[in-house]
Amino acid sequence: MPPAIPPVTVPPGPSWLRRNLGLVAAGAGVLALATVGALALALILKPAASVGKLIPSSADVYVSVALDPSMTQKINLVNLVHKFPDFKTDADITRQLNAAFKGEDISFTSDVQPWLGPEVGAMFQLKDKAPIAIVALSRDDAKAQAMLSKLRTGTWGRKQTWKDQTYAGIIISVGTPLPGGSKEPTAYAYVDHAVVLANTDALIREIIDTDQNKHVRLVDTAAYKATLSQLPSDRLALLYVNGTSVVSYVKDQLNKNASTTITIPAGTLDQLSAFQSLGFTVSAKSNGIAGDLQVRIDSSKLDAATRAALNVPSHQNGTVSWVPQHSYGLLAVIGLNRGLQQAVDKWAASDSTASQALSAMGISGPNGSLAHMTGDASLEFGGDSQLAAGSVLIGTDDEASMSRTLTSFMNFAALGSKGAPASQRSTVKTQVYRGVTMTILNEPDLGTYGVSPTVAVSGGVGIIASSPQEMKALLDAHALGHGIASSANFSAATREIYSDYDSLFYFDLAQFTTSLRTFFKNSDPLQLDAQLGKATPVKAVIVAAQAASDRLSERIFVLIDDTSKT
Repeated sequence: MPPAIPPVTVPPGPSWLRRNLGLVAAGAGVLALATVGALALALILKPAASVGKLIPSSADVYVSVALDPSMTQKINLVNLVHKFPDFKTDADITRQLNAAFKGEDISFTSDVQPWLGPEVGAMFQLKDKAPIAIVALSRDDAKAQAMLSKLRTGTWGRKQTWKDQTYAGIIISVGTPLPGGSKEPTAYAYVDHAVVLANTDALIREIIDTDQNKHVRLVDTAAYKATLSQLPSDRLALLYVNGTSVVSYVKDQLNKNASTTITIPAGTLDQLSAFQSLGFTVSAKSNGIAGDLQVRIDSSKLDAATRAALNVPSHQNGTVSWVPQHSYGLLAVIGLNRGLQQAVDKWAASDSTASQALSAMGISGPNGSLAHMTGDASLEFGGDSQLAAGSVLIGTDDEASMSRTLTSFMNFAALGSKGAPASQRSTVKTQVYRGVTMTILNEPDLGTYGVSPTVAVSGGVGIIASSPQEMKALLDAHALGHGIASSANFSAATREIYSDYDSLFYFDLAQFTTSLRTFFKNSDPLQLDAQLGKATPVKAVIVAAQAASDRLSERIFVLIDDTSKT
């Protein structure tokens, strides 16, 4: 047991409150200031009203555009837009918007901009008369209603007869087209600080009921939430599609038109039923525009082969490192061997001659090149000296089998011209470069276009190139590390996509333009510039996709020149 602690006698003195009165007062002041600041911040950061409050769950397609996005989105977007020739200044943007309303007796600057709120949306239903509505939030009720009145008496409105009706305390104006005018009816209303335009008053009534909590909102449904959960919340625009409704509509239309010549296999329709929903968002980055796509699927409605393809692990494609730096186009995929194997099996089963040919060329069979493909493959377009330069790259774990197939292919191609005159005969020759044997097909007709198909196998990759020069460029790129990854545009674009992917598409607009100028270097520069059109700040476009058992994901990125002055 520890020794007892003797009691300590504290001399009498002022109370704690009196001794710390100044500190308490200061603390109370800080607390009050913090409370007021928090309330002010809450007011500032209070979420803006959303178009989603008006969109019923019956919407099959929904689009939303944020006119007052986050500060980050706003700054990025302004900087990017001003890089385009027609939108260099805010005045240019206003002029373009005014032009869009030309002929309707209204001006964007004086009639729309003064009341237009933070968001504009649209919805569409897949049923008879194709109901569609546009909803624009308003920040000034009087000016918004004044614009509607002006629209009604303007060029567009005078082509219809108008009648007002009241529903749930809200006036709905319905226009009936006059003879010789538009055949589609029009309706509009002002609902809960929002302008609503539609092609049917029934849809406006449904929107009113949704706003008054009589219908379920689309944004509150489980499908919508699940789709949007994997997409960026900080965005400029959004697209949502109800896949179940789309599939049902397609099937209904096919049943109604069963007598047409269009024949769709039953299995295809069954697979189509796997489509649950689609979501797509657009957001602004400091150096470009990003688009994100999510497609939700029910894999239980897919066949075994498709489900297996979805479960192939995403990874960086091993053939991409061979693509030369100067290439302006690239399509890279994984899992190619699965699709090829299915196609070859079906072909061989239905045609005995094809089966023998595939075996003779070393494609089919347990020791064939197809059985040893890794699934990684790329299609590349160059453009160094020839605009048509390019190659196909196929990954393999057995170089010998791939070499047999590619060599057999070249010999077979040359065999077809055996009976032709000597000047028109195809020949095959070999050449060694960097220790790699290249097999070259010289075909007179192709030669006039600068194309001499060349094949080689090296480093676990089978290559079919458009010419020996293009083959050498690929071998150099891999050996020296001067591949497309060292391209400034490709490097900047790939930083904005997934690190691992199932497929990748890349197009370098700047490199393509350079290739055009090189190819037409003997042409008149002024005429060439006229044919190429206006210079664009867009440098490149890249698309990467991933697959999972329950969804397909895709990231699209448009790289924009971020070096010029804004």
